[in-house]
Amino acid sequence: MTQEISDLVLRDNYDQALTMATSVNHSPKLMGLYHTYLKELETLGIVDRVIEFLPDEKALLERKAAGLGLTSPELAILLAYTKIHIKNEILASDLPNEPYLREYLEMAFPKKLCKLYPKQLSEHPLRREIIATQVGSQIVNLMGITFIYRIQMETGASVSDIIRAQLIASRIFETQKLQMLVASPETNIPAKVQFELLHYIRNLTNLATRWFLRGTRLQSNAEKIILHYAERVKKLEVLIPPLMSGITKAFLESFHDQYIGANIPKDLMRRIAVSRAIYTALNIIEVSTQYNFDLIKTAKVYFEVGNRFSLVWFRDQIASDHREGHWNTLARLTIRDELDILQKQLTIVIMQSNTQESKISTLISQWIQKNQHAVDRWAKLLELLYAEPAVEYAMFFIAIRELSNWVNTKK
Repeated sequence: MTQEISDLVLRDNYDQALTMATSVNHSPKLMGLYHTYLKELETLGIVDRVIEFLPDEKALLERKAAGLGLTSPELAILLAYTKIHIKNEILASDLPNEPYLREYLEMAFPKKLCKLYPKQLSEHPLRREIIATQVGSQIVNLMGITFIYRIQMETGASVSDIIRAQLIASRIFETQKLQMLVASPETNIPAKVQFELLHYIRNLTNLATRWFLRGTRLQSNAEKIILHYAERVKKLEVLIPPLMSGITKAFLESFHDQYIGANIPKDLMRRIAVSRAIYTALNIIEVSTQYNFDLIKTAKVYFEVGNRFSLVWFRDQIASDHREGHWNTLARLTIRDELDILQKQLTIVIMQSNTQESKISTLISQWIQKNQHAVDRWAKLLELLYAEPAVEYAMFFIAIRELSNWVNTKK
């Protein structure tokens, strides 16, 4: 088993080195986030900046103003303390008792040992500690140093719930496998391209994690949630690309040309290219399940609704806005959430309006004719928004809320 143990150690070292390289690459752009995260760790008594020779407030502000980030040694310290903090949070929860996390216990040992001694492994006195270490380390390696902190700031969720949601999202979309393929030394993808591809995959996991943290979506059995959504995501993976529009469609069309010659396997390239839109599968599956709608028809109506009511334009405007600051970030995320809710509401009322009509364009046109007053009002609001030279969050909120309130009265 010596060789396999060596491989396990080297794989962990490689993943951590890649996380460090990615963190260094993104550090200047995320300096504000690292600044607040460092203050949070210090407030919690986890990190002592003086002892660890980490920059003080003045130095951090100067670096941000100069467009500089944290150094590799500084990020290495943050990486270590983040893993320790997350491990302790996992141990304080019931997460290590989840049956579907047994694989993380087995990942710490050679396969031969797991096969010969499954009972002894399950009864290992450090079972919880091993699972907590493995899960915490992998999430930081795959999602970055500030992932847990940022999602906490955005949602207010506990560390254990964030990890549970991330693990579910990762399984459903197989993002961990995609990340491992991108990061594998065997693929020989250039480092710059690796960082970009990993960013796309992380973004999908981020969105899906936040989605599962909203409402009561985590209350069911995790294994059942994964199975239910994963089966349906596979069906939608092929269907969604032709239905895309706006910036997302342009991204998909240019993706292949952008990375031609970068040694990316065709299937991997296809799956990463669609990652920008496949997140919407969660909304489609939820609507289809709750109302017993046909999955494929629901997807087609959902995307056509986005086009006909210019919701795609809203998303493109938000995606193009890069104003910094915690409140600006929360505003963009909240608008995205509101757009998701509105698109689902419209999909539901339109599909319920005529369950016999199979032609999507006819179904939507019929609904518009019956509700012309509200649609005209929406068109006037859009005209006002189109005339604005820049994104105004307040106007977006008001417009989306007005149509959403009207749709709710039709339920």
